[in-house]
Amino acid sequence: MLKKKNNLYPMELVDIEKFTKHIIPMLETELSNCTDNNKLLELINIYKESLRQIAPYDFISYNKYIEFHEDWNSDQKCFYGHRRNALGELFEAMNDMEIYDKYDVLIITMPPRVGKSMAGIRFLSWIIGRWPEYTQLATSYSDAITMSFYNGVMEIIQSDEYKEMFPESPLVNQNAKREEIWLRKTKRYPTIMFVPIDGSMTGRGEANNYLYCDDLVSGIEEALNKGRLDKLWEKYTINAKQRKKDGCKEIHIATPWSVHDVITKVKNANSENVRCKILKMSCYNEKEESNFDYLGGFTTQYYKEIERTMDKLTFNALYKQEPVERDGLLYTEDSLNWYDELPKDELPDTVLAICDSKNLGSDSVSCPIGYVYDDKVYIEDVMFDNGLPNVTKPMVADKLIRHNVKDFSIELNNGGNYFGDDVKKMVSDKLPDMKFSMFFSTSNKDVRIITYSDFVKNHFVFKKNYKPNSQYGKFMTEMLSYTQLGKNVHDDAVDSLSMMAAKIDNMKTNKITILNRKDLGI
Repeated sequence: MLKKKNNLYPMELVDIEKFTKHIIPMLETELSNCTDNNKLLELINIYKESLRQIAPYDFISYNKYIEFHEDWNSDQKCFYGHRRNALGELFEAMNDMEIYDKYDVLIITMPPRVGKSMAGIRFLSWIIGRWPEYTQLATSYSDAITMSFYNGVMEIIQSDEYKEMFPESPLVNQNAKREEIWLRKTKRYPTIMFVPIDGSMTGRGEANNYLYCDDLVSGIEEALNKGRLDKLWEKYTINAKQRKKDGCKEIHIATPWSVHDVITKVKNANSENVRCKILKMSCYNEKEESNFDYLGGFTTQYYKEIERTMDKLTFNALYKQEPVERDGLLYTEDSLNWYDELPKDELPDTVLAICDSKNLGSDSVSCPIGYVYDDKVYIEDVMFDNGLPNVTKPMVADKLIRHNVKDFSIELNNGGNYFGDDVKKMVSDKLPDMKFSMFFSTSNKDVRIITYSDFVKNHFVFKKNYKPNSQYGKFMTEMLSYTQLGKNVHDDAVDSLSMMAAKIDNMKTNKITILNRKDLGI
């Protein structure tokens, strides 16, 4: 596919990078170190002019120039400046998609009100400045939302800063009722049109460079109705997607409410697409602190209070970007047994681990560690990671040694023999008496997962106070998201538990009991 040549703004990549990688960073360093007021004023003017020149070719410089004169002390101003760290990857991905042609699909899921839609509005205003004679299409769940996008873009393109950056792309016409904007010249199709997903798109225009979809699901009521989500998928594919011209890219911004909603289906359809970029950011970082604690942002305390008062499934979808199905969940928190600490003054009957190695892709190696006390299995730890074998093998070995595992089994189906042999070598000195076995799973995986779910609910006990971003926490999140009714993106956690349940059940069945002949009257 031949990339469109931009004749209005034709700067070559090597010249763009002279600005973005050398001139702009050098000027920013000089500005931060300058103590001479006269030279400082000169540097500011040079820096501003450099940003203006490069803005049509660099989305980050474009954002800097838009808010060049804004008050940094105001939480209502300097949108990019305050969020440059929190949303830095988002701005970079948008720039890479356009300037470096790295991606055809960009999927963005982040908590509410952190600025993802505003970033999208700025991106659209930048794109139409670069391509005023082409048409872009933006859609959302309602006319009120698309009108807000229209107003946001209009506000930007009427600013003096925008006119200075894009002198060849002046506003020449607009239709607020139809939410259409023309830059440079009036023609049949507008430079950009904003249409709700329920609205008529036929005959109004097409998507030349970008199809922009922002929050196609109206809210939780629609998200809980599979029929409505299926209908929404039809609207997306028939109303919006078919308006794309060849080579048109897609940006999706939304809350991933359900495995049946549009953004999750698009994500699944592009799971192996190297030209798809997925940005998924929870409200918390790995330390359980806010990812969005900037001026005008949200503190850790704010998110903790929301989490305390909101039901877990809704919070996970809205704030942690974990879509789940409420109907058909195989496991819920109420259906499981929980513990604070292992039984005191009592040694376990055994400590066992079972490992589900991974295929290529985004699957995880899942290795729960079970402490067996009579008929209860306490899941004291797990190794749960989607890294490459050179990363995950030492992690599994470390868990086995740390818990002094007596019995370790690994499934062979996914190349587990090589994985298992290497792990065995890593632990042989520390665990010389550990029983090691490898096995093929001949039974249907989904049937086994469901069949042994009752065994897990009745006999397995899980840690109550795990950290959500730990391997244990990610394991539990995947386990509690598994549904019997829809397609599951991942099932590694529940599969490894079903294998452990099957192994323990088999051990109980085959256990040999020695009886006294006199007790039998022989």
